[in-house]
Amino acid sequence: MRRYKWTFAIVVLLILTPFAIWFLKQEKTLDIALFDYTNGTEEREHAGTTWLLNHLKIRNTQGQDYTYSDYINRYDGTQGKKMLQQASKADVLLFTDTYGKSYDVNGEKEHRGGLTTEDVELATEAISQGKTVVAEFNTAASPTSVERSSAFRQLFGTAWTGWIGRFFPDLTKLQGLEKTS
Repeated sequence: MRRYKWTFAIVVLLILTPFAIWFLKQEKTLDIALFDYTNGTEEREHAGTTWLLNHLKIRNTQGQDYTYSDYINRYDGTQGKKMLQQASKADVLLFTDTYGKSYDVNGEKEHRGGLTTEDVELATEAISQGKTVVAEFNTAASPTSVERSSAFRQLFGTAWTGWIGRFFPDLTKLQGLEKTS
């Protein structure tokens, strides 16, 4: 009977140890500028990023958890100057989705997206100051202009080959992949 008590105590201890370590872990403050030009502040496509920051106990400069509303979208018309001020002070720039989306402008749909000259300048300045800049694989892709795309890729030392992943739910019908002789 005594042996079972020890076994039970060890199992409980093994289960509770990760929780105890997490609760005892110190919070870190890190000013991160999160860029997302495609999704609005209510959408959750990149919620995993904020979840990870919060799980790692990384807090913003006010000591609060990061939320999806912390993402910057320069094209929604509300955050131009705020974005430049926040991003220039940030310790980390994180570009998640720069494709953009269509907005109603004077009753017509207009696509707004892509890296701007200011984005490239911010990234260049951040790297020159030894700050961290993180970007998704297609950050400098269309609709970013060729000049800005080249400058941004040069910062990271990467080259765009045009290849991206594709998902085919039915491999018997490979749409867009015509056979070549």
